[in-house]
Order: sequence, then structure tokens, then C-alpha cells
Amino acid sequence: MGLYASAGPWQVRFFTGSAGGIQCCADGVLTLSSGNHVVQRVKFTDNNGATALIPRPGWYSLNLAVSRTATPPGLTAPVLSPGVSLTWRFRATAADLRSAAGYLPVTVCSFLPGGLNTANDAPPDTITPLRMTIGRWQRGPGLRLTRIRLQVSFDDGATWRTATLAAKAGYWLAQVGEPASGYLSLRATTTDAQGDSTVETIYRAYGIG
Repeated sequence: MGLYASAGPWQVRFFTGSAGGIQCCADGVLTLSSGNHVVQRVKFTDNNGATALIPRPGWYSLNLAVSRTATPPGLTAPVLSPGVSLTWRFRATAADLRSAAGYLPVTVCSFLPGGLNTANDAPPDTITPLRMTIGRWQRGPGLRLTRIRLQVSFDDGATWRTATLAAKAGYWLAQVGEPASGYLSLRATTTDAQGDSTVETIYRAYGIG
């Protein structure tokens, strides 16, 4: 299950699916808040996605939680990425909302682990190179990233440990020490100088064994 987002003027659009284009089977809840006030809450499926409308300038929090649902008869239930979540905290300016070319100051991270087999399993008791790329729609001196953190979990998110990141040309690289078996979950956190932040979590991103 993948999570795809676009954050253009006035609205944020999400849908789920796989890299191969198979959209099955997930449900999600999108919640847009301003302070303690819920501006919009939308339940959606992978067939229709969800759109959040930004009504006016200000600070907002947008939370997205998606989980797999029952697999239809005849299909094999996937064991990876049973749930993903994304939380954005951002400031939408008047210029963002009135510009046809404006975008919100948020990030989306993508991950590329090396050395996985055809079942998306990493070898046990070894080191997996994990590449993290940070995508941004809006840039500028005041929006430089001041915090970039990657955490990994081997117990489905019950506990997290911080991975060491090395800056490379266009991406960040972590060396993840794998246990003898199980699954690895990922959580990326970014914050910029203005205070916009992203927390992105993928449960059971890949297997080990």
C-alpha cells in the first residue's frame, strides 16, 4: 500500500494504492484542524481518495490514517504496510491560497531499502542501506529544514529507535541493523525554520528473514 499526495493551492488531495496500480484494499480518515477546531473530517476508501480544502490563511494540522481492510476472495492478503499515517502542521499564507502556482510548505518522504529479495524481505542479522528522499512543494530561505529524523521499529511501533542519517547528494542514507526475523516500521520527522512539520509513519515497511 502506498500513499500519494498533492498539496496545491487551496486543497490537499490524497489517494492510496500500490506501485503497480492495484488499488486494494484500504480505508482512511482525513482530519483537518485549526487549533482545537476540526475544520473537516473525511472517511474515504482507496477507490475515491480524499480532498481537504484550506478555507483561509492560518496554521493547520492535517492528519491522515490509512489501514488495510479485508482482502476480496481470490486475492492473497498482503502482509506489508498494513497501516500508514501522515501528520502535517503548516501555515497557509494568503499568497499560498490566492496563487495558482502556490504550494503548501510541507514534505513527503520516500524510502528505498537496498538488498531486499523478491518478497521484499531483508537478509536477517545484517545491515540494510536505507535511502530516504525528502520531497517538498515549497522552498525558500525561511523554509530550510532544521530537523530531519528517521526512526525504526521492530515491534510494530511499540518502541522506536533513532537511526543515524548521513547526508548524500539529494538524499539521506541510514544503515539499519536487522534482527533475525520480523518486520521493520519507519517513521520520518521533518521540521523547517518556520515551524512547519511532517511526521510520516509506515508500519511493516518490509520484512526480515
